[in-house]
Amino acid sequence: MRMQGRELTLKNGTKVEMHTVTVGETGKYLKFMKEVYDKNDMLELNPNEVEEMKRRRVRKEIKEFAKAKRQILLGVYSEKKLIAACSVSRVSDKEKESHRAALSIAIAPEFRKIGLGSSLMKLAFDFAGKVAYEQFETTVLESNTPAFILCTEYGFKAMCRFPRAFKNIKGAYQDSILLIKYLNNYET
Repeated sequence: MRMQGRELTLKNGTKVEMHTVTVGETGKYLKFMKEVYDKNDMLELNPNEVEEMKRRRVRKEIKEFAKAKRQILLGVYSEKKLIAACSVSRVSDKEKESHRAALSIAIAPEFRKIGLGSSLMKLAFDFAGKVAYEQFETTVLESNTPAFILCTEYGFKAMCRFPRAFKNIKGAYQDSILLIKYLNNYET
Protein backbone atom coordinates (compact mmCIF):
# COMPACT_ATOMS: atom_id res chain seq x y z
CA MET A 1 0.00 0.00 0.00
CA ARG A 2 1.15 3.54 -0.64
CA MET A 3 1.02 6.60 1.57
CA GLN A 4 1.45 10.11 0.23
CA GLY A 5 3.91 12.45 1.91
CA ARG A 6 3.04 13.55 5.40
CA GLU A 7 4.99 16.12 7.39
CA LEU A 8 5.69 15.67 11.08
CA THR A 9 7.41 17.89 13.65
CA LEU A 10 9.40 15.96 16.26
CA LYS A 11 9.80 16.92 19.94
CA ASN A 12 13.06 18.74 19.23
CA GLY A 13 11.48 20.84 16.45
CA THR A 14 12.96 18.84 13.56
CA LYS A 15 10.58 18.59 10.62
CA VAL A 16 10.51 15.26 8.82
CA GLU A 17 8.52 13.83 5.93
CA MET A 18 6.99 10.36 5.85
CA HIS A 19 5.96 8.47 2.77
CA THR A 20 6.00 5.00 1.30
CA VAL A 21 9.48 3.84 0.33
CA THR A 22 9.65 3.67 -3.47
CA VAL A 23 11.71 1.45 -5.74
CA GLY A 24 13.74 4.52 -6.71
CA GLU A 25 14.82 4.81 -3.06
CA THR A 26 16.28 1.28 -2.87
CA GLY A 27 19.82 2.64 -2.54
CA LYS A 28 18.81 5.02 0.26
CA TYR A 29 16.99 2.19 2.03
CA LEU A 30 20.00 -0.15 1.85
CA LYS A 31 22.34 2.62 3.03
CA PHE A 32 20.01 3.38 5.96
CA MET A 33 19.79 -0.29 6.94
CA LYS A 34 23.58 -0.62 6.86
CA GLU A 35 24.04 2.48 9.04
CA VAL A 36 21.47 1.31 11.60
CA TYR A 37 22.81 -2.24 11.83
CA ASP A 38 26.46 -1.10 11.90
CA LYS A 39 25.77 0.95 15.03
CA ASN A 40 23.47 -1.41 16.89
CA ASP A 41 24.02 -4.93 18.17
CA MET A 42 20.47 -5.02 19.58
CA LEU A 43 18.91 -5.82 16.20
CA GLU A 44 18.31 -9.13 14.48
CA LEU A 45 20.84 -8.87 11.63
CA ASN A 46 24.60 -8.58 11.74
CA PRO A 47 26.04 -5.71 9.66
CA ASN A 48 27.60 -8.15 7.18
CA GLU A 49 24.13 -9.63 6.49
CA VAL A 50 22.85 -6.19 5.51
CA GLU A 51 25.88 -5.81 3.22
CA GLU A 52 24.93 -9.08 1.52
CA MET A 53 21.34 -8.01 0.84
CA LYS A 54 21.02 -7.93 -2.91
CA ARG A 55 19.72 -4.71 -4.44
CA ARG A 56 17.45 -6.76 -6.72
CA ARG A 57 15.87 -8.61 -3.78
CA VAL A 58 15.26 -5.39 -1.85
CA ARG A 59 13.73 -3.74 -4.93
CA LYS A 60 11.39 -6.72 -5.24
CA GLU A 61 10.37 -6.46 -1.56
CA ILE A 62 9.68 -2.72 -1.92
CA LYS A 63 7.52 -3.42 -5.00
CA GLU A 64 5.60 -6.11 -3.09
CA PHE A 65 4.90 -3.69 -0.24
CA ALA A 66 3.66 -1.07 -2.72
CA LYS A 67 1.27 -3.51 -4.42
CA ALA A 68 -0.09 -5.18 -1.28
CA LYS A 69 -3.34 -3.88 0.17
CA ARG A 70 -2.55 -4.91 3.75
CA GLN A 71 1.16 -4.13 3.99
CA ILE A 72 3.12 -0.91 4.09
CA LEU A 73 6.76 0.16 4.21
CA LEU A 74 7.15 3.75 5.40
CA GLY A 75 10.27 5.84 5.21
CA VAL A 76 10.93 8.91 7.32
CA TYR A 77 13.17 11.54 5.73
CA SER A 78 15.05 14.51 7.14
CA GLU A 79 16.50 16.73 4.43
CA LYS A 80 15.94 13.90 1.91
CA LYS A 81 17.98 11.44 4.01
CA LEU A 82 16.22 8.29 5.17
CA ILE A 83 16.33 8.33 9.00
CA ALA A 84 13.71 5.73 9.95
CA ALA A 85 11.61 2.94 8.51
CA CYS A 86 8.45 1.23 9.68
CA SER A 87 6.82 -1.83 8.18
CA VAL A 88 3.52 -3.53 8.79
CA SER A 89 3.25 -6.88 7.06
CA ARG A 90 1.33 -10.14 7.14
CA VAL A 91 2.69 -12.78 9.46
CA SER A 92 1.83 -15.38 6.81
CA ASP A 93 -0.19 -15.90 3.64
CA LYS A 94 -2.47 -18.43 5.35
CA GLU A 95 -6.09 -17.37 5.68
CA LYS A 96 -6.28 -18.63 9.26
CA GLU A 97 -3.45 -16.27 10.18
CA SER A 98 -4.69 -13.25 8.21
CA HIS A 99 -5.62 -11.39 11.41
CA ARG A 100 -1.94 -11.20 12.49
CA ALA A 101 0.52 -8.48 11.46
CA ALA A 102 4.25 -8.13 12.03
CA LEU A 103 5.53 -4.72 13.08
CA SER A 104 9.08 -3.49 12.56
CA ILE A 105 10.51 -0.05 13.37
CA ALA A 106 14.12 1.06 12.81
CA ILE A 107 15.40 4.53 13.66
CA ALA A 108 18.83 6.08 13.06
CA PRO A 109 20.59 6.59 16.42
CA GLU A 110 20.70 10.39 16.20
CA PHE A 111 16.89 10.52 15.78
CA ARG A 112 15.96 8.39 18.78
CA LYS A 113 14.28 9.69 21.95
CA ILE A 114 12.54 12.60 20.20
CA GLY A 115 9.12 11.04 19.59
CA LEU A 116 9.70 9.38 16.23
CA GLY A 117 9.11 5.83 17.52
CA SER A 118 5.82 6.91 19.10
CA SER A 119 4.72 8.63 15.90
CA LEU A 120 5.50 5.52 13.85
CA MET A 121 3.72 3.30 16.37
CA LYS A 122 0.56 5.46 16.10
CA LEU A 123 0.71 5.39 12.29
CA ALA A 124 1.10 1.60 12.36
CA PHE A 125 -1.93 1.22 14.65
CA ASP A 126 -3.97 3.49 12.39
CA PHE A 127 -2.96 1.52 9.30
CA ALA A 128 -3.66 -1.84 11.00
CA GLY A 129 -7.15 -0.69 11.95
CA LYS A 130 -7.91 0.40 8.38
CA VAL A 131 -6.89 -2.97 6.91
CA ALA A 132 -8.56 -5.11 9.61
CA TYR A 133 -5.60 -6.61 11.45
CA GLU A 134 -6.50 -7.80 14.93
CA GLN A 135 -3.06 -8.12 16.47
CA PHE A 136 0.52 -6.95 16.12
CA GLU A 137 3.53 -9.15 16.76
CA THR A 138 7.15 -8.18 17.06
CA THR A 139 10.29 -9.65 18.52
CA VAL A 140 12.81 -7.66 20.49
CA LEU A 141 16.26 -8.76 21.59
CA GLU A 142 16.61 -8.74 25.37
CA SER A 143 19.27 -6.01 25.23
CA ASN A 144 17.05 -3.66 23.21
CA THR A 145 15.53 -1.96 26.24
CA PRO A 146 14.38 1.18 24.35
CA ALA A 147 12.33 -0.91 21.89
CA PHE A 148 10.93 -3.04 24.71
CA ILE A 149 9.86 0.07 26.65
CA LEU A 150 8.28 1.67 23.57
CA CYS A 151 6.28 -1.47 22.82
CA THR A 152 5.07 -1.93 26.39
CA GLU A 153 4.08 1.76 26.59
CA TYR A 154 1.78 1.06 23.63
CA GLY A 155 0.20 -2.01 25.20
CA PHE A 156 2.34 -4.84 23.87
CA LYS A 157 2.66 -7.76 26.26
CA ALA A 158 5.64 -10.10 26.50
CA MET A 159 4.33 -13.55 25.59
CA CYS A 160 7.42 -15.71 25.55
CA ARG A 161 11.18 -15.70 25.53
CA PHE A 162 13.30 -17.61 23.03
CA PRO A 163 16.55 -18.47 24.85
CA ARG A 164 19.76 -17.96 22.88
CA ALA A 165 17.73 -17.01 19.82
CA PHE A 166 20.50 -14.86 18.35
CA LYS A 167 24.26 -15.20 18.28
CA ASN A 168 26.24 -12.14 17.25
CA ILE A 169 29.47 -12.16 15.27
CA LYS A 170 31.46 -12.14 18.52
CA GLY A 171 29.75 -15.36 19.63
CA ALA A 172 27.54 -13.84 22.34
CA TYR A 173 23.98 -15.11 22.66
CA GLN A 174 20.86 -13.07 23.27
CA ASP A 175 17.33 -14.08 24.09
CA SER A 176 14.52 -12.81 21.90
CA ILE A 177 11.19 -11.75 23.38
CA LEU A 178 7.92 -12.14 21.48
CA LEU A 179 5.60 -9.18 22.10
CA ILE A 180 1.94 -9.08 21.07
CA LYS A 181 -0.59 -6.24 21.05
CA TYR A 182 -4.26 -7.13 20.58
CA LEU A 183 -5.94 -4.43 18.54
CA ASN A 184 -9.51 -5.45 19.29
CA ASN A 185 -9.27 -5.07 23.10
CA TYR A 186 -8.82 -8.79 23.67
CA GLU A 187 -6.91 -9.46 26.89
CA THR A 188 -5.18 -12.67 27.92
